[in-house]
Amino acid sequence: NQDAGAKDGPIGEATFTEPNGIAITNDGTIYISDSADHIIRVIDAQRTTVSTIAGLKDNPGHVDEKGSKARLNAPDGMTVGPNQVIFFADRDNHVIRKVDHTGLVATIAGMSGEVGFVNAKGKDAKFDDPIDLAFHTNKAGKDFLFIVDHSNNTIRRYAFETEMVANLTGQPNFAEEGLCETGNGSNCPVIDGKLNEATFFRPYGIAVGRSSGNTNSYLYVTDGSHRIRRIDLVQGIVETFAGDGVPEHTDGQGKTAQMNFPYGITADADGDMYFSTGHHIVRELNIMAVIETSMGEVGKSGFADGWSQKAVFFEPTRLAVHCAHGLILADRGNRRIRRITPKCDEAFGCITSQCRCPVFKTGKK
Repeated sequence: NQDAGAKDGPIGEATFTEPNGIAITNDGTIYISDSADHIIRVIDAQRTTVSTIAGLKDNPGHVDEKGSKARLNAPDGMTVGPNQVIFFADRDNHVIRKVDHTGLVATIAGMSGEVGFVNAKGKDAKFDDPIDLAFHTNKAGKDFLFIVDHSNNTIRRYAFETEMVANLTGQPNFAEEGLCETGNGSNCPVIDGKLNEATFFRPYGIAVGRSSGNTNSYLYVTDGSHRIRRIDLVQGIVETFAGDGVPEHTDGQGKTAQMNFPYGITADADGDMYFSTGHHIVRELNIMAVIETSMGEVGKSGFADGWSQKAVFFEPTRLAVHCAHGLILADRGNRRIRRITPKCDEAFGCITSQCRCPVFKTGKK
């Protein structure tokens, strides 16, 4: 892995310390949360230059300001919201914030430095290690953020119209938490069912995904119980979509598949999802709950570029898909941002213009 740092400049010379969150705006600008340095970085749409847009290296805090005057504290998961504004979980401040293209940072929900579980308006709400979030517009045209409230074992919902934070699902006092913490979460007895009955254990990542009916009505959550959970926003139901709770590695369908600490997750325009795991790999999950290992060698950490499973990663975390870039991955342990090439890239022997942008499929060679 390369040396830690927060050096800006040409893309081949820039350095990162702990890249975690990834979000890509429509124009192709890539935003990255560099958690350990408490800053937000940007790669321009042409993938030529890295710059720091908000925060100051090694200066954690909570200040809503512009550029280097802003203070952040371990920013983590990110998503693109209305008007291409970036929303991010400022994990160690226990708040949800936003940053625009000028570097102006503002807090929208949570009390800075206050840990708890409080459903309330905006800054009166409380979180405990918010770690990831996803933006969704429902059929009625209402905008929401769905927030992974990691240490509360819940998925929270922020409504843009009212600024209210509410609990979508999960129990902040999950009764089986002690059992789940033994054996690395193996066979953690999380509960599926109605939103007000379901339980999660240390959820990590979240993505909005399409249903077989071609509508964005599902949320997919990577759970610390070694499962992918699916939330049906229409029916109000939580189900285990893939994984049996055993932290092993098995490709397959639904609960016959096994995974080790699924982490970041994203979805492409076909509804296929890609997620990273503790085995230093990226796996693909389709809407029929079939999992395949797409990139990386199971259990092998290190650094190597290459085709498909010949590539090597070290603690890959969050991912994002974009038409012009393919799949962008924060390779945290290597302190690098990796690009996984779309199938229709010319390197795969087909014409880029024939791609149904922004669909991504793993290339095989």
